[in-house]
Amino acid sequence: MTLQAIVIRGLLVGVILGWFIQAKKWADWVGMLQERKAYHFQMGILLPNVIDTIALYLSAGLNLTEAIRRAAKAVSQPMEAELDRLARDLSLGMSVTEAVDLFVKRTGCQGGGALSLVFQQADRFGNETVSKLKQLSASLRDKRLNELDRATKTAPIKMLLPMVLCIFPALLIVLFTPVLIRSGLLSWS
Repeated sequence: MTLQAIVIRGLLVGVILGWFIQAKKWADWVGMLQERKAYHFQMGILLPNVIDTIALYLSAGLNLTEAIRRAAKAVSQPMEAELDRLARDLSLGMSVTEAVDLFVKRTGCQGGGALSLVFQQADRFGNETVSKLKQLSASLRDKRLNELDRATKTAPIKMLLPMVLCIFPALLIVLFTPVLIRSGLLSWS
């Protein structure tokens, strides 16, 4: 075996190995994006219930930090950890606006910006927080239902192409093959 053949084989092995390594990195990156999207989706689903729970505790007379702590105990794990962190930030002296903004950035919730705005207005102008929180949670639920309704309306359109390309040709073959064999247009030998 010549030196040239050894170099070519070495380069070929290096290229193949490099391609597999890059494919693995790309797959890891795509997986990370999918996990982040699922996390944000789950937080968006839980946010209206959390807002209602916080509003309930605020209307019962608790301060915001304690209301958030108790709401954290009433929800499932990913949101519980984020609410605990939010309550810890508030108890360490961070302003409500800053703490809620950090919460919104961490969770990526769609309604998080509006939640931050409600607390900003409550800090600046002394607005009624409980009624605004109830309105916000109702608005987020309506928005979620509208998104689901839109997705349900587009589902048949998305199913049309696979049905036309995959299912209908197979169905036509199964239905018309016996007819074509009996008529003599198609011979079976």
